[in-house]
Amino acid sequence: MPIGLLGQIAPVATYDFDNMDLKESADRYAEGNSTETLTFECGVGEINSKSLFLDGSPDTTALDPALKDIFLGDFTLSFYFWLEPGSRTYSIFSIQDSCARDSSLSISYINVVNEIRLEYARDRTESVFFGEKVDQKNCWHHLVFTRSGDTYSFYLDGEFIKSVLFVEDIVLGSSAQVHIGYSPCVDNIETYFNGRIDEISFFDFVATDELLSSLDLFPDRVISQDTTIFQGDSYQIIGGATCAQSVIWTPGTGLSDDMITEPLATPTQTTTYQISYDHGSCTSSDSIRISVIDEESIACSNLLLPKAFTPNGDDLNDELLISNDFIITDLMRFEIYDRWGMKLFETKNKSEGWDGTFRGEAQMPGTYVYKVEYICLGDEYQKAGSFNLIK
Repeated sequence: MPIGLLGQIAPVATYDFDNMDLKESADRYAEGNSTETLTFECGVGEINSKSLFLDGSPDTTALDPALKDIFLGDFTLSFYFWLEPGSRTYSIFSIQDSCARDSSLSISYINVVNEIRLEYARDRTESVFFGEKVDQKNCWHHLVFTRSGDTYSFYLDGEFIKSVLFVEDIVLGSSAQVHIGYSPCVDNIETYFNGRIDEISFFDFVATDELLSSLDLFPDRVISQDTTIFQGDSYQIIGGATCAQSVIWTPGTGLSDDMITEPLATPTQTTTYQISYDHGSCTSSDSIRISVIDEESIACSNLLLPKAFTPNGDDLNDELLISNDFIITDLMRFEIYDRWGMKLFETKNKSEGWDGTFRGEAQMPGTYVYKVEYICLGDEYQKAGSFNLIK
């Protein structure tokens, strides 16, 4: 595994298009080629970043075919895409030598049903398949496809979609080409891609949670999470990168400027702010809720924790968290014990919760005990209680 700056694991190959060409960023692979003049638009990274723009006209854009060797073992494929309006099926990315479902990887967008489809085929009868609707409130979308042994996983826009088990080896065809915005199915069941592609990264290992998080660049998104403040206080909203021609917040009340991406918010009452990123041909939106409470009404002794939680991986109630952590000025300890008194979890981060595991092992359903020590409005408080872990 290549090691990047600060000891981070780096991709085997990356195409960020910032230099407005098809060169692999580390020069490990041969430069790609295109049958048409390349066009670049603003990308998803920092200011002045670029993305490859394909306008739906006949354009066969290919990368080094040696990239397909990365798919022989565990791998992670990650890239961003932007869809322009159309009526047919767009080919976004493919590794194929024919339109047949045989030793191939194809990623396409089905406009009629608004769905991204990924098929990784062993032969004409067996394949790994994923399909997922696209959230049309976003211009940019992020796709991640991984393999870990016999398990293949699919992520879209930062969300885990599905994993499937496929025990047979899939070897991409020796004559298959690596294409962006084109596949051998174009002019048959697909058409040339109309939109933008950016930040294509290939890794020769399955992505960890930390890597998945680092790949999320938050284009046209609010990075700040929903929060709670006291009356009279302000909250600095932080946003991701954007190339929008203009932005507008609704409502604008309580904002230092409702036409910038990162205003200072001083709402007088609980407010949900929505931001619209106008790109001309496409508009993205996101929101943040800022709850406002009266400091004098806080009951410091009333620390709230749920009576039960269900760490089953469905992203609903998967962690035991302090519900009203905004009353905590300083968390001295938050600990979880089993019924025999063994400590299973501890933290001093008030926004961190327990996921129901100990040393990587999921714990059994049953009753557990918590202990919390914290500072609220200058005074020290303690609370202990029990809760149920339910599967």
